[in-house]
Amino acid sequence: MPESRDTLLIQGDSLPLPRPSVAYEETWPGLLQANTREYEVVNRSQSEKTTADLASDNQNHHGRELEFYEPEIIVLQVGIVDCAPRYLSRTSKELVKALPSEILTTGSIYAARGFRRRSPRRAYVSESEFRENLRAYFQRARDAGVAEVISVKILSAGEKYRDRNPVAVEPIREYNTAMDDIAGEFDRVTVLHPLADSAEREEAIVDEFTVSDGYHLNADGHERLYERIVAQLEGDGLERADIVDPASGRSSE
Repeated sequence: MPESRDTLLIQGDSLPLPRPSVAYEETWPGLLQANTREYEVVNRSQSEKTTADLASDNQNHHGRELEFYEPEIIVLQVGIVDCAPRYLSRTSKELVKALPSEILTTGSIYAARGFRRRSPRRAYVSESEFRENLRAYFQRARDAGVAEVISVKILSAGEKYRDRNPVAVEPIREYNTAMDDIAGEFDRVTVLHPLADSAEREEAIVDEFTVSDGYHLNADGHERLYERIVAQLEGDGLERADIVDPASGRSSE
């Protein structure tokens, strides 16, 4: 019978998931699954997931996304879907999607883009709600006995993403500050920039590590985030012998 391992639970939006140019084995969750012997890695990421979805999960599914896994470690990567300035609010988008034909839906979306600018006021989750949702999730983790939550910050906006969404820079900074503030209320929550130790350094290199949209990581970006998560796990007591070097297939000692 195989030896049981502690669970490392991943919660995220589309950022930890594969894309046409990035196979799952190249994503940071895929690298963790392949190269970490200490933990059973469970990836519960879902496209367009927000912190509001984490909150509604607790109400609607009674712990199916957190407590039932009894995780030792949680790695959380959400935020860009929450804070991105939009042409349409989430409520308006749902109403448009409910229109009786695809032609009307597509036409309405194009009309919004033609007559509106992206606005932080139409973000799917307000900054105050973001704070409360994170606080509630971190509290759930603490109540469930999770040893540590690693909360990955929203990727800093580089030139590629600023070209697509020029008013996103300040909301990203504000929501990351909110994440810092709420994490500071919990002794078992660590925040981590995806690519560098500071927003300034990350902004300088982010275009090198993302696909054309400027916020989904390419294979090199995923590997870099994987290495940063592993470094954090090692700092919390995970032995080097429990991490396999993906290049060699051997333990990294």
